[in-house]
Amino acid sequence: MPALRPAPNSNGTVLVTGACGFIGSVITAALRSRGFSVVAHARRPCPEIDWVADLAQPLHAYDPPPDGIVAVIHCAAAIPSRSSSFDDNERATSHLCTKLAERAIKRLIHLSSVAVYKPPVRGQWIISEDAQLVEVDDPHTSPYANSKRASELAFDSFAQRHSDVTIVHIRASSVYGPGMVPTTLLPVLASRALRHEPIRLSGPRKYVQNFVHAEDIAELAITLLMSDERPYAVNAFSDDTFGLFALAHFIRDALRSRSVIVDNTDGAEAPDPVFVNTLARQHQPTFRRLRDHVLDLP
Repeated sequence: MPALRPAPNSNGTVLVTGACGFIGSVITAALRSRGFSVVAHARRPCPEIDWVADLAQPLHAYDPPPDGIVAVIHCAAAIPSRSSSFDDNERATSHLCTKLAERAIKRLIHLSSVAVYKPPVRGQWIISEDAQLVEVDDPHTSPYANSKRASELAFDSFAQRHSDVTIVHIRASSVYGPGMVPTTLLPVLASRALRHEPIRLSGPRKYVQNFVHAEDIAELAITLLMSDERPYAVNAFSDDTFGLFALAHFIRDALRSRSVIVDNTDGAEAPDPVFVNTLARQHQPTFRRLRDHVLDLP
């Protein structure tokens, strides 16, 4: 990681929303370890949280954030592994923008998602920052993807109304590391492998995903926070892209497991994604490798 310069304002503070969550907690710890003044936000009280607010509630239901905030890293969001409803994501983002309107915000980093890219039904899918985006009013768009793109647009509108604010959307792929939700794919595969149980694979046989470590997300967010460059969006992808069967074999072999891999997948159509991280590498030349961090899986 390049040498870090001072925060956007040496007398200012960085607000991290969702600081009790998986990625938010990693980013908060990374900022504090580098000497940043941080206001940590959460929906409910928990240790080391400075501002408690359910951002999806009516604006009068909670106090505004503390004074002195000059930058924001917005991580708070409902995610598929923890929720089946995502209506609050856009509402929370819009309410946050309203609460920040009177603050001297200079930089806003939004942890978005690869889900905002519109996949083709089949064939090669080049996922660069210029790839086609979902339409929020498209009934075929998943509710989660819809909510994340709607959140991007809410922040874009905020920046248009406040010319001093610059925004970067970090569009992350599948994030892993200590503290991740244990019912998601990587920890499920790892736990079965560690117990030498059958690894039963289900869903589309053509499933392909990219996996990036939470520490890399934190480092990329901090670098973009302080950068003089103004990219609209940056794909937070590593070099670890796996098909479902390759991933299962990789986890089993890395953990020296005797598990048998059982194929319960189906032949549903799926695109063949190519995860392009060229822009991210301009800010962060190297990413952690999954093979070196298998033990970080719960």
